[in-house]
Order: sequence, then C-alpha cells, then structure tokens
Amino acid sequence: MRVSILRFLSATAVIAAVSAAHAAPVITQSVFASAYRGASTPASITLGAGSVWVSYAGGTTSDGTPPPGISTVVRYAPDGTVQQTFQFVGSVDGLNYNK
Repeated sequence: MRVSILRFLSATAVIAAVSAAHAAPVITQSVFASAYRGASTPASITLGAGSVWVSYAGGTTSDGTPPPGISTVVRYAPDGTVQQTFQFVGSVDGLNYNK
C-alpha cells in the first residue's frame, strides 16, 4: 500500500511540474459584429449552417404582454457581415439552430 501511495505522489508531482511548465493561454476579445440597424438588446446567440445567429428583443416583453414589439433575428457570416434578417412580432426566446 505504501508503494502505491508513493507512486501516486510521484506521478502527481510530475504532472504538476509539467503543467506548471506550460504558459497559460492568452485570451483576447474583440467586437464580432455591430447590432443590426438599430436593433437592441441581443438575447440569444447560436451557431448553425456556418453562421452565427443572434436574436434582438427590440423592446418586446418576455411574457408576451402588450405592447408586443418586434424582435429581429440576424444571420451573420463568420466575418460579422449580415447574411439575412428576419422580423417577428413578439419575443424570440431561446433561439436554437436545428439541422
């Protein structure tokens, strides 16, 4: 039993040494795309069909009570350019892309 614990501790020390030798990843952020023509309040974001889909609530209420407002869904290309837009009366909640 003692030998097994020593092996475990030795292996743990090696893993810790190797982990410490690697630099932490560098994470940067940048603006992917601007809101579409006055759309506001981005709500859901999903990926599908090689595009990024974003729904904008546009002042709609989440429970559907008046005023209904208009939601906009924008399909962006990977470089952030607008491919298509869709408008709906009411709230778009839980946007999801299904194949």
